[in-house]
Amino acid sequence: MLVAKDGKQTDNLTIVRAVYSGLSQRQAAATHHVSRNTVALLLRHAEAQGWLTLEDLNHLDNATFSKALMKPTSPSRDVTFKMPNYEHVHAELAKPHVTLKLLWEEYAQKCRNSGDQFYMETQFRRYYHKFARVHKATIRLEHKPALSLEVDWAGTKIAFFDSEVGKMSKASLFVSVLPCSQLIYAEPFRDEKLPSWIAGHVHAFQYFGGAPKSLVPDNLKVGVKRPNFYEPDPNKTYQEMATYYGTVILPARVRKPKDKSSVENSVLISSRKILARLRNVQILSFPDLQDHILAALERVNEAPLTGKNVSRWSSYLAEEKDYMLPLPESPYELAQWGKAKVQPNCHITFQRKFYSVPFEHLGEEVDVRATRSTIEIFYHHQRIASHKRLWGKANYATIMEHMPPDKLFFADWDRDRFLSWAEKTGYATRRVVEVILDRAVVEQQAYRSCFGMLNLREKYGARRLERASSLILSRTSSPTYQQLKNILEKKMDVPEQPQPKKTEQKSSPRGFQRGRTISEVEDISYEGDRQLDRNLILELASCNYIPHARNIIIVGPTGAGKSYLAQALGQSACRRFLSTRYVQLSDLLDELKLAKAKGVEAFHRLRKQFVKYSLLIIDEWLLFPISEEDTQLLLWVIDRRHNNQATIIASQHEPAEWLDQIPIPVAAHGVDNASRYPHCPQ
Repeated sequence: MLVAKDGKQTDNLTIVRAVYSGLSQRQAAATHHVSRNTVALLLRHAEAQGWLTLEDLNHLDNATFSKALMKPTSPSRDVTFKMPNYEHVHAELAKPHVTLKLLWEEYAQKCRNSGDQFYMETQFRRYYHKFARVHKATIRLEHKPALSLEVDWAGTKIAFFDSEVGKMSKASLFVSVLPCSQLIYAEPFRDEKLPSWIAGHVHAFQYFGGAPKSLVPDNLKVGVKRPNFYEPDPNKTYQEMATYYGTVILPARVRKPKDKSSVENSVLISSRKILARLRNVQILSFPDLQDHILAALERVNEAPLTGKNVSRWSSYLAEEKDYMLPLPESPYELAQWGKAKVQPNCHITFQRKFYSVPFEHLGEEVDVRATRSTIEIFYHHQRIASHKRLWGKANYATIMEHMPPDKLFFADWDRDRFLSWAEKTGYATRRVVEVILDRAVVEQQAYRSCFGMLNLREKYGARRLERASSLILSRTSSPTYQQLKNILEKKMDVPEQPQPKKTEQKSSPRGFQRGRTISEVEDISYEGDRQLDRNLILELASCNYIPHARNIIIVGPTGAGKSYLAQALGQSACRRFLSTRYVQLSDLLDELKLAKAKGVEAFHRLRKQFVKYSLLIIDEWLLFPISEEDTQLLLWVIDRRHNNQATIIASQHEPAEWLDQIPIPVAAHGVDNASRYPHCPQ
């Protein structure tokens, strides 16, 4: 026992236990009322006896501890006791889950079987610690060799002159350490993004000449998408790299730096012995910075460890190198991951290049893995296609087996349907579409350009598209969508008009125009046998039916003026600043089909537009029978507008005859019920 400052005796073993439990020497001295020198003396005595952990102290009492403290010299070893083979003990401790207690039990059992005297566990531990300090670089109690690699970014950055941008920049330092041998690898990077993070790991494995069994990173976003100690969610590329080297990712707990204490200490060492030493060095390029840091890193790893006569490199080569996982024949190649949607032409787009996908996945969202040499496409974690990555002028990578059979295609768009649509626009347009389809190696590759021409008609109108097609055919025998688009954007198809004299231009009344005549309610003729009620027409022109979502059916034979009357009522709505849309039924269905072919978002957006109009005028209603697909599209629009917005329908057929034009009975009755309107001028 030692006497404390207040005259009381103190428990020496308790003081050592307090320090081993985490108290500082200063705190332990203040708690037990002894000097700091006394605490230091007790700790040196415990270390000299080989009592380095709380587990070692559990086998002692205070009397034994104090008795050993008072001995002037250690007695000579009793040779009647069999000395353990500590070379074997040290080698066994490198294996997972092997402890000194287990090895002592095996040693004791072996001595019992042979009739030899054996040391108790305390002496067994004491002699091992002495052996390891003298003969080995590491004591294998806390860290197993090659079990883990702790990685992190250093908080301090280093400045250098970046010759690529012509100004000063700052580089980040990637730091990794093997906790068993304390071997450090550090490398500068221009940023802390995912490619730099992956490259740091790959270069560290090459520096060590092997890979560890696990990686212990912080919860940084480039490494871990969702922090969770029990079920971590690592970044997809990071996980792929770890799998490639046969290692696993075990992120540290959030705000628990002690989970990766070795790399925290290595960051401090790197900051002091690498970055601090370069603070006054003029670094003129990034390669120059890499050379300086590599040289400083070698000095750190070659320097003797504190209190030992071996370096980090010597310790690694002697104790840890043989336990590292072997490296693959080639280093990991960084892969980019992304998402893409399978287009109607059975291809996905990645960085402006097109890669085919089996037609069974049309319209589906897929994952894309891209390296410098390959493109891999995954659906629900299963690879469905693989291509050599395209570079240069080539735009399409197509496998014929991915293409659909004849006449089978998304939304029924095929060669015949594109040509039929183009023929309605004009001969020149049909010829351009035909050339585009014939030029493609695989016909489906040209569908994207054909859809582009559908958009051009929607944007610029059929007349301008036909004129532009005629112009492009007069200039080249191999027209493209882009050339056609340029002509329309630059208005090269519009003939030059003579400059009119400067006169005051009266603004045209709000509304839409059919031909050169603006339909006006005031110009409607009530003469002859037209059977039009002037008072009813004037009442409708007041637009009072629109706020109440009332609807109108206009029925009459060809040439009776149905379209004129419908547009005149639409003109009255425009004058009152009500959103109005006039469309023929065939054009309405074509727009919906085109939007559906473009994708779900475009389809929903267009349908919502048709529902939002205060007044929707549908002309040429059910002039011919429609398909089941058209029926579904039409029913959705009519049903959503019913009792919400006003609609005008102009038709040659009586409402009772509409049921014969619709192939689905349930849908036919739905359309009929939704279009029972109070006002039916005929």
